[in-house]
Amino acid sequence: METKVARDHAERLRVKIGYEGLFYVDSDGLSGGIVLLWKKNSTARLISYSTNYVDVGVTIPGFPEWRMTGYYGFSERTRRAESWDLLRTLSGSSNLPWVVIGDFNDLLYQNEKRGGNPHPNSLLCGFGEAIEDCGLAQLPMVGYPYTWEKGKGTANWMEERLDKVLVTDEWRGMVMGAKVLNLRTRKSDHSALFLGIQDSGGGVGPRRRGFRFEMAWLHDEGCIRVVEQSWQEGRGQGLQSCIQYCGTQLTRWGGDRYHKYGKRINELTREQQRLRGRTDPASLAEFQRLEQLLSCAEVQEDTYWRQRAKQHWLKEADANTKFFHRYASHRKKKNTITRLMNDNGDWVEGEPMKNIILQYYNRIFSAGTPGTWEDFFEGIVPRITQAQNESLLRPFELDEVKSALFAMFSDKAPCPDGMNPGGSIFDVASGTYCGIDAWLQGSKGSPPISHLFFADDSLLFFKAKAEEATEVKRCLSVYESLSGQAVNYHKSSICYSRNTSEENRQDVAQILGVAQAPNYGKYLGLPSFIGRHKKAVFAYVEDKIRQRIGSWNKKLLSQAGKEILLKTVAQSMPTFSMSVFLLPVSVCTAIERMMNRYWWDSGTDRRIHWKAWDKLCVPKKYGGLGFKEGEC
Repeated sequence: METKVARDHAERLRVKIGYEGLFYVDSDGLSGGIVLLWKKNSTARLISYSTNYVDVGVTIPGFPEWRMTGYYGFSERTRRAESWDLLRTLSGSSNLPWVVIGDFNDLLYQNEKRGGNPHPNSLLCGFGEAIEDCGLAQLPMVGYPYTWEKGKGTANWMEERLDKVLVTDEWRGMVMGAKVLNLRTRKSDHSALFLGIQDSGGGVGPRRRGFRFEMAWLHDEGCIRVVEQSWQEGRGQGLQSCIQYCGTQLTRWGGDRYHKYGKRINELTREQQRLRGRTDPASLAEFQRLEQLLSCAEVQEDTYWRQRAKQHWLKEADANTKFFHRYASHRKKKNTITRLMNDNGDWVEGEPMKNIILQYYNRIFSAGTPGTWEDFFEGIVPRITQAQNESLLRPFELDEVKSALFAMFSDKAPCPDGMNPGGSIFDVASGTYCGIDAWLQGSKGSPPISHLFFADDSLLFFKAKAEEATEVKRCLSVYESLSGQAVNYHKSSICYSRNTSEENRQDVAQILGVAQAPNYGKYLGLPSFIGRHKKAVFAYVEDKIRQRIGSWNKKLLSQAGKEILLKTVAQSMPTFSMSVFLLPVSVCTAIERMMNRYWWDSGTDRRIHWKAWDKLCVPKKYGGLGFKEGEC
């Protein structure tokens, strides 16, 4: 860490916390300085150091030796290229699994900064290319999203994520339970980062997992027999009971042994290895039998991890178990809830999390006591004709339900029974659906309100006056009373035009009971207000694609896999924004440059770009690869 203190102060700290080892790099006045402390002398082995880093080998019981670098990047923008070159130099000094932690004084994406001017795009790209050349990736951080601040509590308040933890794929695969926590501090302008390498669990303890149909079972003939038999035995119990009985029988038949494909593959490989070199008919027949079992086990393992990775863009012909395994592990870590904040603002972990979850959903789904308000509805003219109402109220037809059900992806479970369209036989029952659509006009004398309603997002436009704010609040209260639904004012915000006085802003926000937002934000995933700085507004599109491409490991995909991935995922990500707005040329060019580099490079190896991107965008029948140009 950047100490800004003398060596004797660091030594006193080491004695106070009871650590055995300390390595200190002198500071330059009140800036710089690096100190590394370790609890046991057998833990760390010094490799190299300078005024910007300390590089050590780490030996911890339960893990192979790995390498950790405490890093401090140059704060001057003119010296950023030196920081990037230093990282590249360090990456080639050892082959150990590597983790880099520290203050990089650099950002990877525009969303890592709040306040002030947008971060220069050249610095974002330069730092991103440097860590990509080193084979590093940023670990996700739990807690507050920013680690450094300036101008705290003022109108010029600026926050950035300058402190990071970067790791190689080998380190991430070795330390599966790694987690980065952002520990806020009051006295320093930087937060403290805690890198935990032991998986503390943090969930609600062991629980019985519900039934989920395994797509890998379809590659075993026994699955069909179990389904047919259980369906015949449970047919007289009703549809839901029959599905539940079928799931129970599949669980008994499948069991945990169908999750241990790696162990099964190793056993079959060893048995087959013992038969190599034997040419007698019995040995050859056994070898062929084992070959069939081995091929089936490999397909099942690939299908097992494919189902958990949820990478549906990858076609059936591709088999890449390691790729699926990595994405499945990442999804599990991302979807695991380790702690929750209660109503008092305290973090809760483990078993007490259950009560917080139950209380939250009981509160938001509790029924209110809606009023009658007959007089209110008498003045509303129906907009739905009788024919339209009958069409909305008619029962669903079998073909409609079947079409909707089988339009889902084959390995998704549509309901809690755990079955999916690709793995079971459904007897589709019809249902009843009631729909009501109405247009409510405000009462006479109310302020003219322009509104956009979609799902649970609503935009209201009115003049920033206390009288109109009061009337809007009254209309919302009437809606709550009539519908039984409640407006969440904690998640609501208000924005004003530039010519609104501070006094009116305070009065309107206080009447509505909402917070003032610094900008208009997004509505349905699109920016609500564009303004002059289009490049900064649409930087989120470039950031999303850069994050997605940065998460794809080039070593795990063939050239054909890269092509499918770029066409089905990367090129489709900006489609929604481009259908509404004309993206700046600079943003389109940056996106093309990222995809072009991903296509030609391999892992950390920088390769020659033999063709320009516009040549790759030529249709395949004319000699190109059929990619799309961003400006088309």
